[in-house]
Formats: sequence, structure tokens, C-alpha cells
Amino acid sequence: MSSSVFFKKAKDHFVKGLPFVIYRLPNIDEYRGFFQKNSDLFKSTSFEESGFIFAPYKLTEGAVLFPSDHCEQLQHSENLLSTFSVNNSFISNEQQKESYLSLISDAIKEITKTNLEKVVLSRCLNSSIATNDPINTFKSLASKYPNAFVYCWFHPEVGNWIGATPENLFKVEGNRFSTMSLAGTKESTPTETIPWTNKELEEQKIVTEYLCDQLKDVVSDLTVSEVSDIKAGDLIHLLSKITGKINTTELSTIIERLHPTPAVCGQPKQLAEDFINRKEGYDREYYTGFLGELNLVQKTSRSRNTRNIENSVYSSIRRSTNLFVNLRCAQLFEHEIKIYVGGGITKDSIPEKEWRETVNKSKTIGTVIAF
Repeated sequence: MSSSVFFKKAKDHFVKGLPFVIYRLPNIDEYRGFFQKNSDLFKSTSFEESGFIFAPYKLTEGAVLFPSDHCEQLQHSENLLSTFSVNNSFISNEQQKESYLSLISDAIKEITKTNLEKVVLSRCLNSSIATNDPINTFKSLASKYPNAFVYCWFHPEVGNWIGATPENLFKVEGNRFSTMSLAGTKESTPTETIPWTNKELEEQKIVTEYLCDQLKDVVSDLTVSEVSDIKAGDLIHLLSKITGKINTTELSTIIERLHPTPAVCGQPKQLAEDFINRKEGYDREYYTGFLGELNLVQKTSRSRNTRNIENSVYSSIRRSTNLFVNLRCAQLFEHEIKIYVGGGITKDSIPEKEWRETVNKSKTIGTVIAF
């Protein structure tokens, strides 16, 4: 399929008010789309269906599903690097600074006097924009962030969301399972060595230990890689890869174990959730939720040679799920944008540095929007 046909399909759906999502998986030049044939709102709580799922931070509200049997699925291959343009005029709104610094200080006090180890605190930046052009914004994000999961999602009853997230919640192919422990943030530098502090190392360790503890009963042969650096745009994070064999066919079990992880909520989970609900002061909606391909059917064909049959072709059918945490995202309106950013707070956090981290994260979306 040509580029013009693929992106025209997305634009036409947006203009007509029909649900759609276009996205690109990390490190590939293939763009995929689900284009729903009607404007119905489908939801899932079991995660047994097949399609594209878009889940909020609070799962009790249900996840929006674009069902495979109600959608046209299209693919397009193209390298969009040449289309990228940056908005150098973007300046993060500083009005929230004092309240956010106060929130961080409250969290540090809570950590020092309770069993709370880490809490992820976020904020929402509201800015006016010249026009809502989600398709071109998606192209710019995809060209600037080749190693992120980049998407543009729309439903007339929910809204228009875009994002470029570096974090995979988990992936299942057949019985093969993988996830990642991603935490700690630094601005990328020309030097090869990143000066990680105890704060970032501890933050990443908390996430890794939580994931392993939650998965030990449902994933066998669990393997954790060495900690390494991963680049996401102009930022660097600490990463551990976790792999194994899944022992359950119920994805809801895995989702309940993992979401929300300490990377978006905190540890212990309940204490962190309680603090967020009391103190954060706004509804995250789909920020720090998750999204992606759910139970898609994959058919693979292979050839094998035998003595009696020169070419024996056989195929196998398996289901594939690939979900991503909804970070570095924004909600688009006709003349307004809401950019969501946050960071993990531990006992070693320095409020001014945490504020600056959210400013740097806001540039992921901010530099590709026309203000």
C-alpha cells in the first residue's frame, strides 16, 4: 500500500469521526492501522478478544477495543526520517513548578516516615495550538523517535491521543513471554558513559524486583538481563530485559500482576496508589495506561525436506500480544493540547532535578506540535 493511501485513510477517518489507530513498532519501518467500520464504542475487561486495545490507568473503567472483526487492518512500509521537522519555539510551561516541587517534597516526607519506597508523580501541561493535525504530528514523532512505539489513536467518544513511548508492558508470542524493567532518566550526552546515581539505580532495581516477584508463578524459566542503557529520543534510561515461558492462557492474569508497575505508580503498589489518589490532583485518564496489539492471529509457513517428500510445507497458527505503557503522550483537541509527564520519586530524589526531568520529557511531544 502506498504512503498516500495509508495516511489518507487515517485522515478521512478522523474527518468523518470514525475510530482508528495508526502506529509503528520500535525499530521497524512498517506502519500499521486499525480502521473501525462504525463509530461504536467497544470495551474489554477480559482481554480475551482480538484487536487493538487502549486501556486507562484505572482499569475499573474498562479498556477501549478496536475489534479485529469490526476493523479494516492496513500496513504500509516507509522510512519517514526525511519528513521530520522540529519546533524550536517550544517552551515548557513553568506555572506548575512550585506546586509540583511541593508535591515532590510531600512524597519524600511520606517515604521517610512510612513503608513507601517509590511513588511516580505526574502532571498535565495545557497549551493552545494553532491547529489539530494528528496525522502530520504522528509522522513527525515516528521520524524523530525510531526506537519508540509511536501511535495516533482516535475515537469520537473518547478523544484523540498521540504518543511515543519507550516502554513495553509485555509481549507474548505463542508461549514466549518478554517484558522490560525501565526506569531512571538522564539527558543523553556525547560521552559514552552515563553517570548514574544511586537514586536512578535504586529506582530501576525496585521495578525489576517487582516484575520478577509478580511473574514467578505465571512465567517459568524467568531470565533477567544485565542492566544496560537505552536511548529514547534525547533521553537515556536504565533497562533490564525479562524473558521466559508463559504458563497461563489468560492475559488478564498477567495484566493484573503487572499493571500498574512501579515505573508508573510506585512500590508498594497500594501505598503508592493511595498517595497518588490523595495528592496528584487530576485524572490521568489514559496516561500510564497501556495500548497495543491484543491476541492477533499469526500464521507462519515453513518448508522441511524429508526423504519421501521433497518439499513438505506446513503452517502454524498462534496468537500474538504486544502491549506498551502509555508514556510520553498527549491528548489533542481542536486548539488545545494536554501533555502528560511524570517521574519516579524515592528518598534520594532532589525536587529541582525531578522537575527538570518532567520538562525534558515534555519535549517529546512539544517539539513536534505547532503552537
